[in-house]
Amino acid sequence: MSDAAITVRPSSGLSFGTAAALLVALLVLTVPACWAAGAIYGGDKEVASNTLWSMFCLVYAGILALPWLNLKGQENLSRAQRLEKMCVAWICLTVGPHLTWELPWVLAYPTIMAAKGELWSYAWWAYMDGGDLRYVTRDVCVLAMETGASVIGITGAIILFQRRKTKLLTDNQLLVLMALMVADFYPTYMYYVTEIHQGLPNVSGMTNLMVKFIGANSFWLVMPWVVFLWAGRQLTSRRTDAGR
Repeated sequence: MSDAAITVRPSSGLSFGTAAALLVALLVLTVPACWAAGAIYGGDKEVASNTLWSMFCLVYAGILALPWLNLKGQENLSRAQRLEKMCVAWICLTVGPHLTWELPWVLAYPTIMAAKGELWSYAWWAYMDGGDLRYVTRDVCVLAMETGASVIGITGAIILFQRRKTKLLTDNQLLVLMALMVADFYPTYMYYVTEIHQGLPNVSGMTNLMVKFIGANSFWLVMPWVVFLWAGRQLTSRRTDAGR
C-alpha cells in the first residue's frame, strides 16, 4: 500500500493529547485505588498489585495505538506521520518510568524499603513484591541496569524538551536516540536472560510472572527497535534528499 493518508471515517471529537492524558490519569488513579483495596479494605494484595500492572500494560498499549486511530487532528496523517507520532510517544513512555520509578529507586532505595505499605511507595512495592525480589535485595546487576536506565531517561527528557521548542529532531538527536534505544533494549534483554537462566527464583507465581515480569517489561523488547529503525530511516531519507 502507498503512504497515503489514512481516512476511514469522520474523526472523533477527542484529540491525541486529550486521549493520552486521560489514559495517564487513569493509570495514576489506579495506584491509590489498588493500594486502598489491599491496605484498607482487606482485598487480596497480589490481585491488587497485578491489577495495577495490568492497567500499566493496557495504558501503554493504548497510548501507542492512539496515533493509528482517527482522532481529531489526525484525519489526514500519512502512515509515516502516524509512525513518527507513535515513536515520539514511545520516547515519552520510556522516559516516564526511567525518571519516576527507576531513578528514585536508584537514589532513594533505603527510603522506599522502609516505606513498605505506604501509599507513596506502593508503585514500587506492587512490582517488587512478587514481580522481582532483586529490587528488594538491590541486586548489583539490576542496580547497574537501572542506573543506566536513569541516564537514558535524563538524556531522553532533554531531547524531548528540545524537540518541544523546535518541533523537529535534528540529525544528531536522531543518532543519540538510536543509541538510547539500543541502550534501552540490551539491559531489558539481560534482565530477562539472567533471571530465566537462574530458574526465576525472584518471581513468585504464574500471575506475577505473566503480568509484572513479562507483560510490564515486554514493551522494552519491541519498541526500542521500532524507534531505532524509524530514526535510521529518517536519517537515510534526509541524506538522500540532501544529495539530490
